[in-house]
Amino acid sequence: MATEQPISTHKNPGHEPELNKFFRIAVKTQASDLHLKVGQRPRLRLYGKLKSTTGEIITEERMEHLVFGILSPAQKEFFLKKGNIDFAYEIGDEDRFRTNIFRQRGMISLAARRVSSDIPPFESLHLPPILRSEERRVGKECRSRWSPYH
Repeated sequence: MATEQPISTHKNPGHEPELNKFFRIAVKTQASDLHLKVGQRPRLRLYGKLKSTTGEIITEERMEHLVFGILSPAQKEFFLKKGNIDFAYEIGDEDRFRTNIFRQRGMISLAARRVSSDIPPFESLHLPPILRSEERRVGKECRSRWSPYH
């Protein structure tokens, strides 16, 4: 039987975790992903390509400080026991990241995917028009099927 991960809204009022500066840089540069790995500089995925930043190489001690600064006590315990943890992490009210902290070759690593709160208009996605008509058909079918007035 699988052990469920703890769900936490761990917030430390008056203290912003140091890791937030990396998340804020990802938001500012519109990076889709943030990668932190011991022995390397922080990396951002920009326009589909991983780019190293000019930041310092991350030491094992620094990585522990960064990731444990955003975990609740229950999440930290789960991570130390299982070796990985997945969770959503929010910066402010609008910016969210799907975050995975894991051990790789005995060292802690972090991979985070930015989840945009902006839903782009269909036209800006440059998709074939047939998909718009399919989206409308499926949406209408779902609305009629689940309507309380059905």
